Order: sequence, then C-alpha cells, then structure tokens
Amino acid sequence: MVATEESKKVQLWKSISVLGHGYVSFPEDCLDVDVGADVAITRQSDGTIIVRSFSQGSIRARLVGHNKQVIRSAISKSSRWLATYANDNEVLVWDLQSYSLQQRITLVDNLDSNPPTNVQLAFSSDDRFIGVAGLSTASNQNFVRIWNVMDGTVFRELSFNPTSGSRIAFSPDSRRLAVGSEGIGAIFSIDSEGPSNEQFQSGGQIWHLQFTPDGKQLVTSGYSQGANVWDAVSLRKLSQFARSRSILKRFSISPDGQTLATAVSDNTVRLWHLPTGRSSSMEKNEEAQSVA
Repeated sequence: MVATEESKKVQLWKSISVLGHGYVSFPEDCLDVDVGADVAITRQSDGTIIVRSFSQGSIRARLVGHNKQVIRSAISKSSRWLATYANDNEVLVWDLQSYSLQQRITLVDNLDSNPPTNVQLAFSSDDRFIGVAGLSTASNQNFVRIWNVMDGTVFRELSFNPTSGSRIAFSPDSRRLAVGSEGIGAIFSIDSEGPSNEQFQSGGQIWHLQFTPDGKQLVTSGYSQGANVWDAVSLRKLSQFARSRSILKRFSISPDGQTLATAVSDNTVRLWHLPTGRSSSMEKNEEAQSVA
C-alpha cells in the first residue's frame, strides 16, 4: 500500500508480483491508514479530523479539538490510539474505540513565539507511551520526550539535541527508542535517562528509521544514503542498499522481517530482500553493499 502527499488517493497492490491494484479516494487529505482495522484518518482545514472506513470511505466519526489543520498523526499498533498535531503546541491523543479525547499534551511551557516545528510522533508497541520529537522555536532547541498515554505525564526526556529535527521509532518490545537526525543517531533505553550505547554516524539527514520485527537491527534512510542496516546493539553498520540520486524518504518492513519496501522522491516503489539486499522488483537485481 502506498499513500502520497501529492494526492488524496491511496494505491493498494494486492500481491508482491503486482498482479493488480486498486484506488481508494477520499474528499479530504489522507493523513494515515490502518488497513487491518479498516481505518483511514483524513483532515479538514478547520482542524476537524475525520475517521473513515478505509475500504468503504464512509464516515465513522468526526474528531474536534484542534483549531488549525492537522499536519502530523500516528496510529498505535493496536489501532486503539490516534495522536494528532496541528502546529498549535498540543498533541491530542484520541481513543479510536470511543472516538473521545484521551489526553491533551502541551509540548512547550511558557511559549514565547511560534509553536514547535518538525514534530514527529510515535507510539510504543505496548500502547503505554507516545514519543514526541520537535524543535522548540522559543529556545531554538530540539527535544525528545516520552509521555504516558493514560495520564499524559512526562515519563522521560532524552538527552539528544542535534542541529535539525529528529525522527523517532520504538523497538518492538517497547524498551528502546531510536532517534535519528542530521548525520547522527542513537538508541535509548526507555528505563534510563541516557543513551544505551554510543551514537552512530549516518552520513546525512535521517528521514525515516524502523526496527526490524525481531528488534535486532535498525534500518535508516536518507538523501543519497539509500537504506542503511545497523546492528541495534553495537550500532555497527551491516549493509547499505537502495542507493539512488533521489531521496529515500519512507520505507516499510514486512512482519516477517524479510522484505523492505522503499518509496523515493521520483515516485517509484521497490521491494528488497532485507537479509541480502537483493531487489525483488522486475528490474535488474542490485546487490547490497556490505560494510562488515
């Protein structure tokens, strides 16, 4: 499944061999989809969030709480929670079972100027925490904080202050948080205030990062760096592939950890065998560059 920022359409491929595809179209901009729960999250310019059926397009609920258009959202792995941000200094956490507002989280106290920018949202796999990264325009400093979903209190503030916005991702066991920024990344233990190991040098801006399902590896992507695979314990780079002149902004790892789907800025999507780095597309196979 692929959704693009340039279009309101979501394109769905039914099989790895691309035997067919379908289109789903919504009247509003689509922010997020959860195919398993048959949920699509769309937005209106007045801040209203519309929860729709992904397959049918019918409206399930209208969520009202923001005064500006929502620019960022995240759905928890269990499909229960939805987090939204509208460039208004607040992250709202919604219960997708009752369609009610669960928490209203204020990101920066004593706001003197514009709200935080480059805000990123991520839920832990066990639904306990929501991680938020952003740039405070009041202090011109980045922040990475972890909040408790149930009571909205700050659980941990991490010591990671890069020169640009950060991307974040929880490990499958919810015990670690990976953070990536301009040229650097780190993996933090949720139960301690400092990083669990040394930072790693990514060689460029990290656009996206994700743990493999077994939690043993971390995959990152960036500008001309393609996809980098790191050992999640030693932070040693294991391989690099999917390099191109275009920006590899997003990717997704299959539940069995064998396939990586990459989407680059030239509007192409490719499938890769993650353990070997071989391309699974109909184009000429490309080998991963091992750095071991």
